[in-house]
Amino acid sequence: MRPRSLAGVVAALALTACSDSNAPEVVTSYTLRYYVDLDLEQGVTTDCQPAPTFCSSDDDLILAYNATKTVPAVAVQNQFTSEQIAHLTSRTFASVHLADTAGAGFTTQVIDQPFDDTRVILILTAAGHVYKLGNPVAFGPQNADSVRFDTALLK
Repeated sequence: MRPRSLAGVVAALALTACSDSNAPEVVTSYTLRYYVDLDLEQGVTTDCQPAPTFCSSDDDLILAYNATKTVPAVAVQNQFTSEQIAHLTSRTFASVHLADTAGAGFTTQVIDQPFDDTRVILILTAAGHVYKLGNPVAFGPQNADSVRFDTALLK
């Protein structure tokens, strides 16, 4: 197990306007290899072996590789800590705000759907925070190396 900071992944901060409040939304970009744990609250990744597994109760999600999907990335929340996930289909990252979380249909079950640009994924952490994930871009041969995506804290 090798913990890495944001400097170990690709991290960039940007500010975008959020229509739900006057406060700017902080967007963090990650490039994450498949089956590497991500702690959204701390912005830390952990390469945990054997994959797929969660190294810590602090870890919120991994990206599983599913070659049967057109986009092979599937976001999997940490089910051992009752993390919840919701998929908002036909939405863009910029169009999802705090108000959209109310009827999102969070579940503790894995949603075996691709993490592609036709949806935004919401993660409800064990600490009660809600993050949105979107704008994914897969890299490598057959998109099998890693995925770059944006996150923002909504609640």
